[in-house]
Amino acid sequence: MSAITVWSCIQSYRTSKAQELDRIFISHHKIIECLEGYGGKDEYHGHESGPAGGPESPAATINLDKAIAYLERNKPTIAQEEKKTKSMNHLQKKSLSQTDTLIQIINDNDNLGAIPTLLHSKATELKTTQPWYDIRLVWGAFEVKYRKKKGKDPQKTNYK
Repeated sequence: MSAITVWSCIQSYRTSKAQELDRIFISHHKIIECLEGYGGKDEYHGHESGPAGGPESPAATINLDKAIAYLERNKPTIAQEEKKTKSMNHLQKKSLSQTDTLIQIINDNDNLGAIPTLLHSKATELKTTQPWYDIRLVWGAFEVKYRKKKGKDPQKTNYK
């Protein structure tokens, strides 16, 4: 059985436990990722032979309990999740701050010819992860300014 099948069996036969694990792990992807390391995933976790929705196999009962115990032993701690969240929030704030800085350059300058050079040097200084013309909000602000002045859309290839 695959990790996905084991998780499906837990969801089918241990609904309340599956919901509890879902809240702890936050996503199905993380649960399945955890179950990939479960050594008993090749054991039988389903129902007895017969029509779908039949009674749970006695062997499956034991195996499901083992799989659930494995998930509970390997669940992420709250501290791990908070650390990831804080790290992501920091990166998002940094990215937004960089974007705002670049957009401000566009808003503060009327010389269309100078704006790309200013944006390039500021993006380099800020160590952005991508060039200014690939940052959607920055390119959008530049397009608006360019369109107002020239009456047509700028060509991104001219700035690469």
